[in-house]
Amino acid sequence: MTITYRFSTPVYPSNILYVNIVSNYTCINDCAFCSRPRTKKDFHKPNIYAIKAGTSLYLKKTPTLKEIITEIARNISKKDKELAIIGLGEPLIHLP
Repeated sequence: MTITYRFSTPVYPSNILYVNIVSNYTCINDCAFCSRPRTKKDFHKPNIYAIKAGTSLYLKKTPTLKEIITEIARNISKKDKELAIIGLGEPLIHLP
Protein backbone atom coordinates (compact mmCIF):
# COMPACT_ATOMS: atom_id res chain seq x y z
CA MET A 1 0.00 0.00 0.00
CA THR A 2 1.45 3.35 -1.01
CA ILE A 3 0.07 5.93 1.37
CA THR A 4 2.69 8.64 0.89
CA TYR A 5 4.68 9.44 -2.22
CA ARG A 6 6.43 12.21 -4.12
CA PHE A 7 7.02 13.19 -7.70
CA SER A 8 8.52 16.21 -9.32
CA THR A 9 7.55 18.23 -12.36
CA PRO A 10 8.30 21.84 -13.30
CA VAL A 11 4.87 22.75 -11.93
CA TYR A 12 4.91 20.44 -8.90
CA PRO A 13 8.28 20.41 -7.11
CA SER A 14 9.45 17.41 -5.12
CA ASN A 15 8.97 19.27 -1.82
CA ILE A 16 5.33 18.17 -1.67
CA LEU A 17 4.43 15.04 0.28
CA TYR A 18 1.30 13.45 -1.19
CA VAL A 19 -0.88 11.45 1.20
CA ASN A 20 -3.06 8.89 -0.60
CA ILE A 21 -6.18 8.10 1.46
CA VAL A 22 -8.79 6.83 -1.03
CA SER A 23 -9.03 3.07 -1.53
CA ASN A 24 -10.43 0.85 -4.22
CA TYR A 25 -10.45 3.49 -6.93
CA THR A 26 -14.01 4.54 -6.11
CA CYS A 27 -14.66 7.07 -8.77
CA ILE A 28 -17.22 8.10 -11.36
CA ASN A 29 -14.47 8.47 -14.00
CA ASP A 30 -16.09 11.57 -15.42
CA CYS A 31 -14.07 14.60 -14.29
CA ALA A 32 -12.89 16.71 -17.23
CA PHE A 33 -9.48 17.44 -15.67
CA CYS A 34 -8.67 13.84 -14.69
CA SER A 35 -6.03 11.69 -16.37
CA ARG A 36 -7.33 8.44 -14.91
CA PRO A 37 -8.74 5.59 -16.99
CA ARG A 38 -12.24 6.18 -18.34
CA THR A 39 -13.48 2.61 -18.81
CA LYS A 40 -13.55 -0.51 -16.62
CA LYS A 41 -11.08 -2.31 -18.92
CA ASP A 42 -8.55 0.44 -18.11
CA PHE A 43 -8.97 0.25 -14.31
CA HIS A 44 -5.85 -0.70 -12.35
CA LYS A 45 -3.54 0.34 -15.18
CA PRO A 46 -0.99 3.01 -14.26
CA ASN A 47 -2.08 6.58 -14.79
CA ILE A 48 0.07 9.69 -15.04
CA TYR A 49 0.30 10.07 -11.24
CA ALA A 50 1.35 6.45 -10.66
CA ILE A 51 3.93 6.69 -13.42
CA LYS A 52 5.43 9.88 -11.96
CA ALA A 53 5.36 8.47 -8.42
CA GLY A 54 7.05 5.28 -9.63
CA THR A 55 4.58 3.06 -7.79
CA SER A 56 1.01 1.84 -7.93
CA LEU A 57 -1.31 4.20 -6.08
CA TYR A 58 -4.23 1.81 -5.81
CA LEU A 59 -4.97 0.99 -2.18
CA LYS A 60 -6.50 -2.38 -1.35
CA LYS A 61 -8.11 -0.87 1.74
CA THR A 62 -8.65 2.53 3.25
CA PRO A 63 -5.69 3.28 5.53
CA THR A 64 -6.39 3.79 9.20
CA LEU A 65 -5.65 7.12 10.82
CA LYS A 66 -2.71 5.49 12.62
CA GLU A 67 -1.29 4.19 9.32
CA ILE A 68 -1.65 7.63 7.74
CA ILE A 69 0.05 9.43 10.64
CA THR A 70 2.84 6.83 10.76
CA GLU A 71 3.54 7.21 7.04
CA ILE A 72 3.52 11.01 7.22
CA ALA A 73 5.92 10.97 10.18
CA ARG A 74 8.20 8.50 8.38
CA ASN A 75 8.33 10.47 5.12
CA ILE A 76 7.90 14.15 5.94
CA SER A 77 10.94 16.33 5.36
CA LYS A 78 11.96 19.73 6.73
CA LYS A 79 12.24 20.82 3.08
CA ASP A 80 8.56 20.06 2.42
CA LYS A 81 6.41 23.07 1.60
CA GLU A 82 3.12 21.21 1.27
CA LEU A 83 1.24 18.19 2.49
CA ALA A 84 -1.34 17.23 -0.16
CA ILE A 85 -4.17 14.95 0.94
CA ILE A 86 -5.29 13.15 -2.22
CA GLY A 87 -6.44 9.82 -3.54
CA LEU A 88 -7.23 7.96 -6.72
CA GLY A 89 -10.94 8.30 -6.50
CA GLU A 90 -13.65 10.57 -5.26
CA PRO A 91 -14.05 10.62 -1.46
CA LEU A 92 -17.39 12.46 -1.69
CA ILE A 93 -18.97 9.32 -3.18
CA HIS A 94 -18.96 7.86 0.35
CA LEU A 95 -21.06 10.62 1.91
CA PRO A 96 -24.69 9.73 2.72
